[in-house]
Amino acid sequence: MTGYQPLASDEFPSLAAGVLLFDGDGRVLLVHQDYGQRMWSLPGGMLDAGEAPHEAAIREVREEVGVNVALQHLVGVYYLRRRHPGIRFVFLGEVLGGGVPHITDDELDDLGWFAPDGLPDGHMLTLPVAIADARAGLVGVARSIDDQT
Repeated sequence: MTGYQPLASDEFPSLAAGVLLFDGDGRVLLVHQDYGQRMWSLPGGMLDAGEAPHEAAIREVREEVGVNVALQHLVGVYYLRRRHPGIRFVFLGEVLGGGVPHITDDELDDLGWFAPDGLPDGHMLTLPVAIADARAGLVGVARSIDDQT
């Protein structure tokens, strides 16, 4: 096409998927990134080209914490309004086969189970919202989250 020029990457939202995994005590599994802003987040990550969000969620959990998961449902789609916008697909899942999550990815330096009301400092913007939505039993919500920084 004549005159076609792609938009700068900052104009397109990044696409990522994560999985909420709760243990028997109602704690949520979080991973700590060893790169960038070094944030606590759900196991998950960026979608590969042509990959569906649910496929990325399953793949990323397996790559990051070494367990297979079954996805129960989509909790929500979260649009991050910030300098570099993002769309996050968050699923509720469960660990299959009695696997024990452990770090298997060099992009992580820690993981842990946290009470929803005791999240560590330095966590992703979507985290408390997605956890609250899941605990309320919501399915398929769509929300915008503003970065207050």
